[in-house]
Amino acid sequence: MNIRVLYNVFLVRLGIRQILPSDYINGIRVTKNNDPMVQLLADDGLVKTDGKAYLGRRGLIERLLKATKEVSEKGHRLDGELANTNERLRQTLEDMKRAEMESWLAMGDELINTADLLPDVKGHGNMKPIKSAKLTILLRAKSAYNQAYQLGCAEAINKIRMAESRYQAAANR
Repeated sequence: MNIRVLYNVFLVRLGIRQILPSDYINGIRVTKNNDPMVQLLADDGLVKTDGKAYLGRRGLIERLLKATKEVSEKGHRLDGELANTNERLRQTLEDMKRAEMESWLAMGDELINTADLLPDVKGHGNMKPIKSAKLTILLRAKSAYNQAYQLGCAEAINKIRMAESRYQAAANR
């Protein structure tokens, strides 16, 4: 840059001149993301890689292709990890369901055993609360077996029928 160009730049800064000289403007290096901006119609604007041609800045296109490749590789790995995680979650849910079902069955069995401890009474006079307690316990046992049935327990049907028959027997005394 010669002295005349610098003098004209100084005049623009002072407000005496309005337009910067073209030598000064052409000397400004324009970059974006540390890549020089180039005219896309120039030879440097056409980038050929992987058997494909791309129009743009070489550095930018190379970074985009690298990022695309990395995302693709990580995506396949993530798909496998996601499938494994889904399988583990499914297995955990099945285990929880099985444990809950067994818990409802055990509760129903315990309630039936508790009802068997109470004497069979007609429920007249001072024996009325005992009969009421036995019927309530048998209803709760039936309800526990019903919960196990809703979770998919096949043997709960027989236990529901057994609890219902014991309830009817105790109620009809």
